[in-house]
Amino acid sequence: MLKVSVVVATYSSGPGLDKLVASLDGQTMPADEFEVIFVDDGSPDGTVERLQRIAATRPNVRVERIENSGWASRPRNVGTDLAVGEYVLYMDHDDELYPDALRGAFEFARRAGADVLNGKEARTHDPGWALDTYRDDREQDLGRDDAHPLIPMNPHKLYRAEFLREHGIRFPEGRRVFWEDAFFNIEVAAHATTISTLTSVPFYHWVQTDGSGSTTFKRSDPAWWDYLERVLESADQHLGRDSLQARQLRLHQYRSRILSSFVPAHGKRPAEERALVEERARALQTRFMDEADDAALDAGALATARALRSGDPELLAKISTTAGTDRFGAAELISLRWDDGALVLAATSSSVQRLPGGGTFRVDGERVLAAPVEAIGPLGSADEFDVSDELAATSAAFAVRGRRSRLAWLVPSETSHRTVSPLADGLEARFSLRADGRLDVASAAAGAPLDDQVWDVFLRVNRAGRVQQPRVRTTSPAVAALLDGRPAVAYANRDGNLSIDLGGHVTSLFDGSAPGPVISAERHEGGMRVTLELPDVAVSGTGTGDGWVELAYRRDGVRSKLVGGLRRVLRREHPATRFPVRYASAENGARATIELPPEAGRYRWLPSSRSPELAPWNLIVGDGTARLASDRG
Repeated sequence: MLKVSVVVATYSSGPGLDKLVASLDGQTMPADEFEVIFVDDGSPDGTVERLQRIAATRPNVRVERIENSGWASRPRNVGTDLAVGEYVLYMDHDDELYPDALRGAFEFARRAGADVLNGKEARTHDPGWALDTYRDDREQDLGRDDAHPLIPMNPHKLYRAEFLREHGIRFPEGRRVFWEDAFFNIEVAAHATTISTLTSVPFYHWVQTDGSGSTTFKRSDPAWWDYLERVLESADQHLGRDSLQARQLRLHQYRSRILSSFVPAHGKRPAEERALVEERARALQTRFMDEADDAALDAGALATARALRSGDPELLAKISTTAGTDRFGAAELISLRWDDGALVLAATSSSVQRLPGGGTFRVDGERVLAAPVEAIGPLGSADEFDVSDELAATSAAFAVRGRRSRLAWLVPSETSHRTVSPLADGLEARFSLRADGRLDVASAAAGAPLDDQVWDVFLRVNRAGRVQQPRVRTTSPAVAALLDGRPAVAYANRDGNLSIDLGGHVTSLFDGSAPGPVISAERHEGGMRVTLELPDVAVSGTGTGDGWVELAYRRDGVRSKLVGGLRRVLRREHPATRFPVRYASAENGARATIELPPEAGRYRWLPSSRSPELAPWNLIVGDGTARLASDRG
C-alpha cells in the first residue's frame, strides 16, 4: 500500500498548477511512496491535456476526467474512491506543499494512529493565519479547550482513507455547495478518536486567488445564510448540541460569521441588504445560540449579540459602529539588539480610533466600557460591558513571517505596562501595552532554525479572543549579527517596518557596522582579497559565511579623477556593484574578506535606507595594499 494519496480537483487550472506540481516533485517522500490523482471537473479548455502531459513523465500521477459537476466536492469523492494510499490529502489546484510535508505528516500520523492530521498551514495574504492552532505538536488534540482541533475547517489535511470509507464520510455534492469542507470535517469530528496537530513540520500553503469558490459567496446572498444554517444544523446533529466540539464550532460560527456581520461597514449596506442580514442573523441566533454561548463572548461581542436579539435596528446600528471596534495601531519598536544568537526586542502598541467619535473604549467613572453608556442602557447593566478585566488579561507576542515561504512563527514574549489612559474629552480611553520578546534564530521554527529569507515582524495582540496583528514600526539603526557563519540583519524596510534578513538577501553586515581598520590585503591570481574588521557585528558561534557588499568602483589615474569630479558636480554617483564577501568571527566582532578585481582604485560605500546613520567610506586599493579613507564626496 502507498503511504499517501494526494487528490487534486481541477477546473480550468491557471499557472498555479505548475507550482503545485513543482511542490509535489520536490517532496522528500520518494515518489514511489505516494500517488497524485488529478480529477478534472469537465474543464472546457486544455486543462486535461496539460494534466496528461504532466502524468506522462511521472509514474505516480494519474488523471481522471468527469462530467462537470460545478464544485470541487464530486472530484474529491471520485479521487477518494480511486485512492490506494493509507492516508488521503485534498489539495486545491493552485496550492503548494512544503518540501517535507508528506514525509513528516505521514510519519507523525502513523505514529499517533491519527484518523486525521491537521498540519501547519500558511495562507498567502494572512500573516496570522491559524497561529493559535499550530503552537506545538500534539499526537492527540481532541479535548483541547481553546478551539476545535480541526480549525481551520478546510480539507488540507491528512485523513486515514479506511476511516473515511468505514464511516461513509463524503463531501456534499452539488453545483454550488458553500462550506463543503465544513460539512465534511464535522462528520470527521463526529467519528474520529484521534486528531493530531503537527506544527514542527511546515505542511500546506493555501494560495489565495481572486474568484475562488468561497469568495463568490457574500452575506447579501440568501444562499450564504442557507448554508450557514445547514452547517449549524450539521454540528448539532453529528456532534450533539451539548458536546464540547459542538459548542466550539458553534461559537466559531457565532463570532466569525454572525456577529462579525455587524461592523461599521454594515451601515453602508443598501437598506434592503441590511434588512436581509439582520433578519437572517437574528433567526440563526434565536435558533442555535443560547445564554451560555453569549456568556462566552467578550464584552463588545456581547453588546452586539444583545442588540441583535433586541430587534431594534437603530440600536444595532449604534452598537455596530462602537462596540468592539477598537483597533491596535502599528506597534512602535523601543529597543533592538542581538544577544547570544537571539534578537531581543521590545515594542509598545495602543488602541486607536477606528471611526471619528467612536471605536476606542468609553470611560464611565471607574469603569471602562466596550460601548457608550447610552447605547448599553437598553442591553443590560454597565458592569456586564466593563472591559477592565479583559484589558488586564490582554497579551501580546511577536511573530515573524517569511516573505518567500509565507510561514509564520510565534516568538516567546512577555506582556507588561498595560495602561488605560483617558483621552482629552474624558469620555474615551486609549489602552496601551508593552511586549518584550526573544527570537532565537536557531529554534524559532517550532524548535528548528529559521531558514534563509527575509522575515517580517508583527505584534500579535489578543484581547479576550479578539486577535489583531499589526506591523512593528521602527526608526532604529540596523543591527547585524553573524550566527554560526550566517549573516543576520534586523533593519527598517522601505515601509518603515521591522524586518530580519537571514542569509544576506537584501542587506549586508556592512549595513549594521562601520568597518574598522584593514587587517590584510592580499593579491592573488584572480584579483585582490581585502580583510576588514566589523566591530559592531554581534557574533554567536563559529564558522564562516558568504555575503556581499555594494561598492562603487573608480579606477586610479588622472582621467578617472576628472571623470569622478565631473560626476560629483553633476550629483551623479558611480554605479555600484555587489562584491562577494566571506565573513568569519573575530575576537571583537566579525571579519569581512572582500573579493575585488586586480586593478588599483577607489571603492566607495554609501549608506542605504537601511543604514542612514552610518558615514560613507572609501577603500583605497593599490598594488597589494589597501586602506580605509573617509568620504570626501
